[in-house]
Amino acid sequence: MPIKKENDVCSVCGRTIINAEVNISDSDPRVTLKNGEVLCMPCAGKIRIMYPVSYKVLKKGREPVPVDPMSEISADEYDELVIKAREYREAIREKYNWYDAIFQVEHAVIGKGGLLLPAVANAYGYVLCGSFWFADKVRIIRGGNSWEGEIGYIQRNIQEGYPDWLARPAKYVKEEIKECKAHFQNAGEGFPYVLMIKTKNADLKPGDLIVKGGQKTL
Repeated sequence: MPIKKENDVCSVCGRTIINAEVNISDSDPRVTLKNGEVLCMPCAGKIRIMYPVSYKVLKKGREPVPVDPMSEISADEYDELVIKAREYREAIREKYNWYDAIFQVEHAVIGKGGLLLPAVANAYGYVLCGSFWFADKVRIIRGGNSWEGEIGYIQRNIQEGYPDWLARPAKYVKEEIKECKAHFQNAGEGFPYVLMIKTKNADLKPGDLIVKGGQKTL
């Protein structure tokens, strides 16, 4: 049920955070820090890369809840953390050959695309850096091999581990995707997502990278 709350003010930038009629979930427009201070989503996004959110079932039969390690920091640390986050992001890009956005696959299921349609690779994992948008042209990388694809669907995963429907036999996955409404049309740093990749070579495995953007010119 929606819960009405008084408006908060971001402890860093002073922006008013509109809290009326929000659900206390991934749609919550602020992050609560350890001293009860709050960050607006734009400010939190600048350091989210170092504090990935996971979802846990804390009691059997209950819905998963977000577990946010950012709740252990204070607003006084923020300026220093922004600098560290920039360095952290660049270290990841350097490690993975300087792509603009990098998604690491933790679980995958391959689904048939249907008559005259390409097969699809359904990937669960985290955005390591950057962001992905619906219809982005991407590359799938495995070792020294790579091939092209396109993002056909994005959904933030709010379950513990990969979603149940992703683990079903491949022939059912396509129908589940049709029925499931995307929470967001982009995937950003520090959250678990399901990406549907349209590709002629629908071969996706844990550890594969989905990347976009140019590489650094030396």
